[in-house]
Amino acid sequence: MTACTSAPERESSAAGAVHAIGSRGLEPGQFFRPRAVDIGPDGRLFVIDRSGWIQRLSPSGEPEHRWRLPAWDNGTPTGMTFDAEGNLWVADTHYGRILVYSPDGELVRQFGEAGDAPGQMIFPTDVALDGEGHAYVTEYGVRVRILKFTTAGQFVEEWNPKEEATGDDFLMRPMALVWEPQRGGLLVADSCHHRLVRMSPGGEILEVIGSEGRGPGQFRYPYDVAVDPDGDIYVVEYETARVQRLAPDGSPRAAWGSPGTDPGELWSPWGVAVRGDGALVVANTENHRLEVFEP
Repeated sequence: MTACTSAPERESSAAGAVHAIGSRGLEPGQFFRPRAVDIGPDGRLFVIDRSGWIQRLSPSGEPEHRWRLPAWDNGTPTGMTFDAEGNLWVADTHYGRILVYSPDGELVRQFGEAGDAPGQMIFPTDVALDGEGHAYVTEYGVRVRILKFTTAGQFVEEWNPKEEATGDDFLMRPMALVWEPQRGGLLVADSCHHRLVRMSPGGEILEVIGSEGRGPGQFRYPYDVAVDPDGDIYVVEYETARVQRLAPDGSPRAAWGSPGTDPGELWSPWGVAVRGDGALVVANTENHRLEVFEP
C-alpha cells in the first residue's frame, strides 16, 4: 500500500538507547521494507517484509526460521498478532484473507476472500483477538469496515461507521487495531484522520484520542498501535517518523525517533511492538531494518 500523502518531512524528537537489527537484503536476518512486526509469547520476533518472507528471530534478533507467504506479487501484509497458543495471525492485506500460522510456519487455517460482501474483505490491514473467541479485522478499500469473526473463521457481523455516522464520527483508512484487555474494547489507528479511536466490541465509537499535528499527543498518519500490560499506548507515525507513548487516558508521556537514516532515526515506519521488558521494536520500513529502543 502507499501512504495517504508524500514522504515524511524532517523533524527531531527525543530518542533513547537504541540498536538496529538487520539490514537491506533478501537473506535470513535481512529485510526489504519490513511492514509488520510483533513479538510472540516467548519473546521471539516475527517480521513480514515486502519480499513476502515471514521471519522468526530470537529475542536478541538472530534469524531462526523463515517461510514465504502463499502469494505476494500484489502486496504484503501490514498487520499481525498472536493468540494464546502462540499461533501467528496475519492480515494478508492484498489478498483479502486472514492466515493463521504455527510459530514454525505451518499454515493452521485461513479464512476470508476478496470482496465487499459480509465476511469478505478488500484490503484487511490488521487483526486483533479479544481472548473470548472473536477476531476483529480492520479493512479499507471499496468500504471502510471492521469485521468480526469467530476465531474459527465464521463471520459474525461488521461495522461500517462511515455509512452510519455524521461529521468525523467515522473511520478513514484504519491501519491497525489492538484489543485493550484493561478496558475490554478495541483501539484503532484511524490513520487518515490522524487519531486513535476506542470502540466497544459491538462497534460503538467510545472515545477519540489525539488530533492532526506534530506536537505531543498529536499524530500524522498513525500506522500501528500497541498496548503494554499497564495499559500504556504506543503509536508509530508514518509521516512524523516517531513513536509516541501515551498514558491509558491518552495524555502524552514520551517520544522516540526522528526522521533520517542514522541509528535511532526512522524513515516511513509502519509497525511497532512492545517487548516484555518495555523495549520498543519498530519496523523501520524504508531503512530496511528493525529499530530497538531500550527502556
